[in-house]
Amino acid sequence: MKHPDQAYRTCVGILKIGQSHSAETLEAAAAQAVARELYTARAVTALAKHLADASSEPTAVPPHPNVRGPAYYQKSEEESLMLPNATRDHLQALRLSAMAEAWARQQADPTMAELSFDERFGLLVDAEWVHRQNRRWARRLREAQLRLAASPEAVGGCPRFRGISLAYPFS
Repeated sequence: MKHPDQAYRTCVGILKIGQSHSAETLEAAAAQAVARELYTARAVTALAKHLADASSEPTAVPPHPNVRGPAYYQKSEEESLMLPNATRDHLQALRLSAMAEAWARQQADPTMAELSFDERFGLLVDAEWVHRQNRRWARRLREAQLRLAASPEAVGGCPRFRGISLAYPFS
């Protein structure tokens, strides 16, 4: 704190939190606030409220004919939350065709189930990115209208290469 008055008011605010929460909750909230470098009474209040809510037991909902209950929201294994055809169609509509193809390959490969969501998603994004890069290079080569279809690797056999070493670009 820059000013002692601000620090004093923060301390008074934190002590007022102790009136509505237990000492253990206040200590835990203050420790979390210090660990996160949040030195305001508002942060300690929010953390104390969160800790108090987390520690309290959830109240049971009284039975009522309009309450569906947890069984209603449980999906059986044959019911899927995601429709694969609709997802594939959406990827195609978003012009993410390479991602749609990579996703279909992932679904067909049982070893992909071992990967986490982030790893699988990263592979999908990489497939789309590589596809776009390849399309971009193909378009640029087409628009360049080169007279000869040559590559830097093919130039290496030329006897009159003006003394330029080809070891550099291929190393």
